[in-house]
Amino acid sequence: MSEFSDTCRTLIERSNTNVYQIAKASGLDRTTLQKMIQGKRLPSRDFVDTFISYLYINQSEKEELQRLFLIEKVGKDVFLCRQGVEHLLRDFADVKISLHAGTWQRKIRIAPEGNAPNGFVSRALMKADVIDAIRYVVIGAFETSESVEIYMDMFEQAVCAMQQIIRELQAGREDVSVHQYLKLERGPEVCGGTEGNLKALEYIFPFAFVFSGNYDVFYSYVRPGGAEEDFTLWPHYIVTDRHVLLLSEDASAGLLIENRAAASGFISEIKEMRKRCKPFFSYAGTAGEALRHYASVAASARLVWSFEGSPCVAELLMDFLKTEEFREEEIVQSYLGAYEHIRKDVSCGEYRRISGFDGMEDFLKKGGLPGVFGQYTGIIPEYLRPDMARKYRQNMEARRNEYLLRPETEHLARDLNIELYEPDKIMICSMQKDDPFGCLYVEEPGMYRVFADYFETLIEEGRVYGAEESSEVFRRKCEEILGVPA
Repeated sequence: MSEFSDTCRTLIERSNTNVYQIAKASGLDRTTLQKMIQGKRLPSRDFVDTFISYLYINQSEKEELQRLFLIEKVGKDVFLCRQGVEHLLRDFADVKISLHAGTWQRKIRIAPEGNAPNGFVSRALMKADVIDAIRYVVIGAFETSESVEIYMDMFEQAVCAMQQIIRELQAGREDVSVHQYLKLERGPEVCGGTEGNLKALEYIFPFAFVFSGNYDVFYSYVRPGGAEEDFTLWPHYIVTDRHVLLLSEDASAGLLIENRAAASGFISEIKEMRKRCKPFFSYAGTAGEALRHYASVAASARLVWSFEGSPCVAELLMDFLKTEEFREEEIVQSYLGAYEHIRKDVSCGEYRRISGFDGMEDFLKKGGLPGVFGQYTGIIPEYLRPDMARKYRQNMEARRNEYLLRPETEHLARDLNIELYEPDKIMICSMQKDDPFGCLYVEEPGMYRVFADYFETLIEEGRVYGAEESSEVFRRKCEEILGVPA
């Protein structure tokens, strides 16, 4: 028996029906249905969806049953990893915005409880006190230091520090560095033990694109339920040149030390710890510098997956550059130069691309390129747009390795472009309109496997159109917009 089969049996009883009646009404095989609710057989997704449709249950119960089926099918670790990737993609833009809009309004009250040499010690006994202390430490670093250096690890309330750092930067400070330690879980399976990692990245990735100072993330592994391969300074911490904030495992209580000598000692320990860690980003940057780095990676690595919210802009442009003058923007030329290097990979049978249709209606009607690139080029002449769309579709048909997101999944890829390069490299690009192009280059095998598994799952579960159907859907959508064959 399993939680899935137990729930199936419970919902059948609550629906005031039985296996025989459901099989007769739905046309499902009664033996297979009986074995499913006995936990002896796990049928196909289509079988389960049909079964669910013949139960008198509400929408939340249907979703819970589908969730339990997937957990039973792939295992809880893998399921949670896939869910983690989806949350990261779905929430990226909102988290990015939230970093500019911290809403914490409580007045900071930090009162010393005892005299320490040249400083004080204060306790934070509630979550509200912890948030106060975090903000106090960040504000203090900006008020007292010419060159701000903030060291911290990743925990739930670390977002408060990130928000306060962005607020302080808006006041005009430039020489700011944030050094963040990330504990990555390591599990025995391909995707095991990484769901917690993905949760941490929900804020690390957006902050890397929003923060304009120097941001580096270093990591070591910790086995679930076991000891870390290296060591950690404290369960959680934030340290500046004169403050040390030490927090409990759940970051709900802590100890604030205001003492430069103590802070200096902790910083020395952190620097020693970093020597035994690895950098999580080998690169993080924006605008022209980011495009140059992107081009260098594309020239030297083998691309196997792309995931983006709009059809590939480089592919739209590549075959038309010689027939029409475009504004000579370095950022666009760098992007197209990078695409020249990966075209051989794009045409390879092992490469696959998942893309949305976002931005294409505006492009076909008004001529502005989708996403971030619309701000770097001039308006594409109207007479060229149908030919560009037609050529793009022809390439889709020829390669049969591009999959369009279905309407219910299009929201997942609106602001990010993610590329996977063998054997374990991830390029994450911020493609949000009106923002500068930005990219992160991550080299961590567990992350690579989790993203590759998620993209594979989108295809396997039919959450994208099939390769042949995708080119037809692309053609139909373009024709609906243009009113002429595309």
